[in-house]
Amino acid sequence: MWGRYAVDAQQADPDSMLSLYRRAIALRQQTDDLRQGAFAWWELGPQVLAFTRGGVACVVNLGDPVRLPAGSEVLLTSAATDPTDPLRLDRDTAAWLRLLSRR
Repeated sequence: MWGRYAVDAQQADPDSMLSLYRRAIALRQQTDDLRQGAFAWWELGPQVLAFTRGGVACVVNLGDPVRLPAGSEVLLTSAATDPTDPLRLDRDTAAWLRLLSRR
């Protein structure tokens, strides 16, 4: 039952939670704003949890699909996005963005 959550199973899966956390930690280490930028909550809707740190944002969508702001560069997502619509964030998906229009 729990075997799919074992480290060896998670390491072999590039879409696993472990792989996502490793990519998120690496992004934080490589991105000054995620370590040092000013923190602010960002209101994007009742079913969206979002914050900015400097010129970077983290957006977690818990509801119907939402549009990420134009002028955003998607740095990392917790699920695959549609290559023809990369600024659409589906339900139960998180994204880390560089806010190019704010820089």
